[in-house]
Amino acid sequence: MASLFFTVALVGFLMVPFALDSRCEQNPDDPRCQTTVPPVPVDASIGVVGCSNTEDAVENRSGYLTQSSKDLLASSASGGGSLARWDSNSRGHWTIYDSMRPAAGYSSVWWQLCVRTGEGSGTYEQQMDSVLTQIRQRDPGAIVFVSWLNSYNFAACPQVDWGVEDRLLDYATSLGLESGPFLGPLDQSQVRRDNCHPNSAGVSFMGGQLVDFFD
Repeated sequence: MASLFFTVALVGFLMVPFALDSRCEQNPDDPRCQTTVPPVPVDASIGVVGCSNTEDAVENRSGYLTQSSKDLLASSASGGGSLARWDSNSRGHWTIYDSMRPAAGYSSVWWQLCVRTGEGSGTYEQQMDSVLTQIRQRDPGAIVFVSWLNSYNFAACPQVDWGVEDRLLDYATSLGLESGPFLGPLDQSQVRRDNCHPNSAGVSFMGGQLVDFFD
């Protein structure tokens, strides 16, 4: 009887990670999926503005903060942070940003554009102006690096307005902003079942690209 109880307990224990991983594939924002996120780096000098893919690449599991020996990028808690939501602050992203920001401020900011089709008020350029104003109010002298959402080698993330990538990156250049890292492309073996968010392999791949660019 004791042997049977031990066997059942062991099987249950081994199934927990599998069940959690399956849940994370379907619900990447579940707090239980973030248990392996590295701690906030105390010497971070580069602020981060982006969305859940940005957060994954910087913080999750085998991302930048795991691979980097310098930890220059700050934790961002950017999940759900589309361009329109940073503009409206509808999810309180600037409050989180401020809580992560060191007393001395940021010397640079990495801004990854995650644009949902037709979301928000005004033009995308007006939304960008609003977000840039927020960045400049906090750190007027910061160098701002702008990137588009990571690329894919297949049709992915149907909610993203892929057709405006070049237009908005050109607009960022016209504002005097710097070109940030181009992450990807991810293939289907590097994304979750939603065909958008990176899985552990995708996180590791993009984390390495961030190390190459910023470190």
